[in-house]
Amino acid sequence: MPEERTDQYVAVVVRIPEDYFSDEDEICLEAATYVCTLLEEHLIQDGHTVPESYQGGCSEDWGVYFETVLADEKIEYGIMFFPEEKGAEQRSIMVRYLPWQGFWKSLFFKQPDLAAAHPLHESMERFGKQFESYRMLTQSQLDQEY
Repeated sequence: MPEERTDQYVAVVVRIPEDYFSDEDEICLEAATYVCTLLEEHLIQDGHTVPESYQGGCSEDWGVYFETVLADEKIEYGIMFFPEEKGAEQRSIMVRYLPWQGFWKSLFFKQPDLAAAHPLHESMERFGKQFESYRMLTQSQLDQEY
């Protein structure tokens, strides 16, 4: 009998100091890079390794891309601005995490979920607790809010 799919966590949204946001930085790259630096340190302490080419993250036109390896499993992260409710102070950055699938597979296949018991979920929640506030998001919550 196939395992029933549940709505797993896929992201953590963290609130960071406003010093990392500026009007000249439309995609909030400075804020995303700051979060990536802290994430890298956190995940290394949790036993991840970071391929040399991804150390410090890679700036993209939407935010920062990052990868780690944990027990021979590649994991990718998208770190980007996360809009809050209209009228609220905009100081949130989202870290979207998922198993690495590769470019071509990602075009043609549904993105796989991490198992509910995967240690990365707990690690990302501990990461979120380092900030002023944080929220864990499931895929359905992310689809609804982003």
